[in-house]
Amino acid sequence: MGKQILELYNTEDSVMNDAIDRVVVRLYGIRKESNAGSFIFTGVGSHAGTTSVAINVAIALAEAGWKTVFVDCDLRKGTDYKRISGESSTHSLAGYLMDTSISVEDAVYETNYKGLSFIPSGDCVENPVRLLCTGRMEEMVRLLKEKYDYVIFDLPSINTVNDAEILIPETDRFILVTALNVSTKREILDARLELSRFEDHYAGMIVNRVEARQYRRQIRDFDYFSRENLENMQKRALARKFKKKGKKKEASDAK
Repeated sequence: MGKQILELYNTEDSVMNDAIDRVVVRLYGIRKESNAGSFIFTGVGSHAGTTSVAINVAIALAEAGWKTVFVDCDLRKGTDYKRISGESSTHSLAGYLMDTSISVEDAVYETNYKGLSFIPSGDCVENPVRLLCTGRMEEMVRLLKEKYDYVIFDLPSINTVNDAEILIPETDRFILVTALNVSTKREILDARLELSRFEDHYAGMIVNRVEARQYRRQIRDFDYFSRENLENMQKRALARKFKKKGKKKEASDAK
C-alpha cells in the first residue's frame, strides 16, 4: 500500500488570495532575477501565522504549474499541534535526519494539489538544532533544490529560536512573517538585527492578519478584475447605454 495523500486546504477569502498572489509574483521575480527557488518562511514573534502563509504560497505556486515541495521544519512541536501530519512519524523530516536508512523520497508525501508535495516534521525531538546542523539536512536541501522548482521551508519564529539561522546559508532567500497588532516593533527590529549578516538572502517581510478593510484601503482596486466586479461594471455600462438610448428617443419624439 502506498503512502496516503495529504489533504491541504487553501484560503477561499478573496482578499487573502490577492495578497498571496502578490507574494507569488515577488517570488517569481526573484527566481527570474537570480534563479532562486528555495525560500525560508520564519515568523517574527509568536502567533504570526507563518505556517498558514507559507502553505498558501506553496499551493499557489503549485497551481501556477511549478513543481513545489513544502517542508515543515518545526521539530519542536508534536503532531498534536500540527494542521497536518504524515501517516508515520518515521517517514518524516525527523525520521530522515535520525535514520540513515530513510531516503528523502521516503519522507515526501503527495497532496491533493497537483504538483505540490509535503514533508511533515514528524515527532517532536529534544535536539532539533543538532539535527538541522547535520550533513543529512544539507543533503536534503540540495536534493530538493535539484528536483523541485520551488522549495518552501517553514521554520519557527526567529525571535524564539535560531533554527532558521542554520538553514539560511543553505537556501536561496528567507522571508519574515509578521502579524499586525501582534508582532511588536521591538520584535521586528530584533529579528532584522539577528539576521543582518544574511542581508543578501533577505527577500522581504510579509504583514499578516491585516483586516480586509485595511487591505482595501492600502491596495486600491485590488479586486478590479474580479469576476464579480467585472459583471457589476458590465451591468452599469448596459444601464447607462439604455438610459442614453432612452433620452435620445425622448428627444426624437419631442421633435
